[in-house]
Amino acid sequence: MVSTDPAIEAARRALAAWGEPETNTESAATALTAAREALAPIRKLHRKVGIFDSTDYCDDDTSEHESQHHFEAINGEMVCDHLPPYGWTCAECAEIASGDDDDPPAWPCDTAKLIYTTEELQ
Repeated sequence: MVSTDPAIEAARRALAAWGEPETNTESAATALTAAREALAPIRKLHRKVGIFDSTDYCDDDTSEHESQHHFEAINGEMVCDHLPPYGWTCAECAEIASGDDDDPPAWPCDTAKLIYTTEELQ
């Protein structure tokens, strides 16, 4: 599989629009930094998060464990992040879909496919 990096692709498009050769390392570095900065707030929203089982499956009922690892999931269910995730979703898309009765959307979401490298989506 060919690796793609959306920030590099955006930097290349910007350099071409400016008429700058990609070999101008200072301009290329500036364009790449700008592209990464532009993607940063979107990446903060659309990030990979685990889907965890209910606390009913957790064997550790100590208060310390519960305070550190049990939390209310978007759907209102109490879950334990100490249990292995049984799937992955997008934090933002799961939040948006939280009122639906369906399962959380699968990772990667359509937005994540545009803002992460192919390696990061694995």
